Amino acid sequence: MRIASWNLWHEPTQVQERLVVAASALQHLHPDVICLQEVRQQPGEPSTAQTLAEHLDMACLETFLGTKHEPGTNKPYDVGLAILSKNPATGHHTHRFTGVDGCSEPRGVIAATIAGTNHTFLIINTHLAWGAARETQRYEQTREIDHLANVWAGEQPDMYNPHAHTPIVVLTGDMNSEHGDSIAYLRGERVWNNTSTYWTDSVQAGGEHGPTVAPAVNIWAQQMSKTTNTHYPARRIDHVYTRGWAWGRPGETQHAGRIGMFPQGGILASDHYGVWVELAE
Repeated sequence: MRIASWNLWHEPTQVQERLVVAASALQHLHPDVICLQEVRQQPGEPSTAQTLAEHLDMACLETFLGTKHEPGTNKPYDVGLAILSKNPATGHHTHRFTGVDGCSEPRGVIAATIAGTNHTFLIINTHLAWGAARETQRYEQTREIDHLANVWAGEQPDMYNPHAHTPIVVLTGDMNSEHGDSIAYLRGERVWNNTSTYWTDSVQAGGEHGPTVAPAVNIWAQQMSKTTNTHYPARRIDHVYTRGWAWGRPGETQHAGRIGMFPQGGILASDHYGVWVELAE
């Protein structure tokens, strides 16, 4: 099962041209599932996710979490999450986070149950709170996601049992953190209220260690950093995790990589690079 995750950047700047570049990169990758963040939809028009789904001949599930306004024109548009898949989802869930004070965009989760070749997958796509001072909220959100995974897929069985993981639960998204408590909690390196969890970092397990936000070489990331590129570090804040100990069993990472690093016609698709993994079934 090849799964990609990509923040499409909701800003209106050259959005149609950027979509063409994104579609080309994804078509070359041939993913089975695509998880998208910052999906954009203007009133009366197809969303950026719907446009990509039509181009790639994939099914599309979406949830919109809030409305923003274009700078200058003040035109409204909705922002949300989407899951595209070759095989249509057999079930789905949505969830909206609460209590992210001062965050300009509401955050949440969309999840879909999708049949693979040999196993069923529960794909969870999220976009966590943005901002250096909001790691507390991101920590709360990752614990909430871990709980939701147990509700939607059943309590995590013995993580070392290679036959105990059906469905295979995969968490993707822009988590706005590289090494914070939210990420450490998923990796089993933080305890909360005498409880802990464990999710395998599937991108890292596949040998991919490059950044997904790199202002020094990505003009859109430079624009969004609101500072000089020499002061803003390159980081991997976009992730794919597989619930449990994902080695020697279905869900183990076979390959991993990034997408969207190379411009077409001088245009990059987003201020983020995407990540992808290929998981064993």
